[in-house]
Amino acid sequence: MKKNLLFILFGLWSIILFASEWQLTEAVYNEKYFYYTITAAPEAFENTTGTTVYTWLSNGVCKNLYEEHSQDKILKFLDEGKFETVPGEGKDIVYLSSDFIDLSNYKLSQEQLTYIWDTMDKHYAGLPDMKKKGFSKKKLLKANTAQKLKDLLDKYMEDCHFKLVAGDLAYSQPTSYDEGTSPSKDPAGTYFEKETSNAYYVRFNECQSEAYLKNFPELGEKVVNKAFIILDARSNYGGNNYPQMQLRNYLNSSKYEGTLVILQDNWSCSSGEVMEMFPKSLCKFKVLLAGTHSAGMQNYGNVQQFQDPQTGVFLNMGNTSFKKYLPSTYLGEGKGYKPDVWATTENMKSVLEGLGIDTSDIIFN
Repeated sequence: MKKNLLFILFGLWSIILFASEWQLTEAVYNEKYFYYTITAAPEAFENTTGTTVYTWLSNGVCKNLYEEHSQDKILKFLDEGKFETVPGEGKDIVYLSSDFIDLSNYKLSQEQLTYIWDTMDKHYAGLPDMKKKGFSKKKLLKANTAQKLKDLLDKYMEDCHFKLVAGDLAYSQPTSYDEGTSPSKDPAGTYFEKETSNAYYVRFNECQSEAYLKNFPELGEKVVNKAFIILDARSNYGGNNYPQMQLRNYLNSSKYEGTLVILQDNWSCSSGEVMEMFPKSLCKFKVLLAGTHSAGMQNYGNVQQFQDPQTGVFLNMGNTSFKKYLPSTYLGEGKGYKPDVWATTENMKSVLEGLGIDTSDIIFN
């Protein structure tokens, strides 16, 4: 009897000792979905209490409504540390890793697949390239689960602009990422110019802001006599690159004798990958690329968005191919352009000064 009692007490002690410190409450939304609120958390994550649990579907796409009871599975992911926290308004928000969603069991309807094909067939500039590799309507219509469709697109597509959302499937191809790097902290729409003793610095993290479109085309006369021109396009998500072409043509016609330095990072995307407009083959002046790899979003552009309320499918795709115009230094989608000089935000100032550039009063965020 005493021996049995000891086993019972040991069992209770083990349950208490190893019980999850996370606690959740379940609620119902719209009589169809479940969502979960954190009511208790380990000390290191106390600031998440009172927040709803999200799950990443892909980079930048998440959900917090679930079609079935998921409390036990969520607790398992929390206990195993398969999540990240992102600062919110006074609270930290928990995002479970994307493998929480089992794509192999998520069914796609023929209506969804037909809409995807019809839209790509009418509007997507990358479809001819995919067809050359063997992609077809028949193969697409057979991809009746999210995992099968993801595998199919991975096999035939090279396009980091392309995005597809269909229920729990949120498909996009990863862009370049260099270990230990982080995006710029400058707010969206940042644009300013700074002149130093031997350099003219231009910071722009959009290629579509009013300041960029107005001022960039007029840079030529300001910069042509400087030994260094610094175009800081770190964490620039793109837009219109025509003003860059205007600057290149001006510098060529003016026989600029200095060095154009382009700054980029893993979040320099599309038209924010400025090297496209300043390939060394088209420039009569010296061009130096500093930073990390760019994102690698150059094959297709002029993006359009399509959404079908009946099937719930969302598509983001380019209607123009730029592949034949890209410089030979473009490494490909998700690889971008390799820098001539490696630098991150933290050491950018010292790297540029090591090249003999005066960076007085320039702060790299």
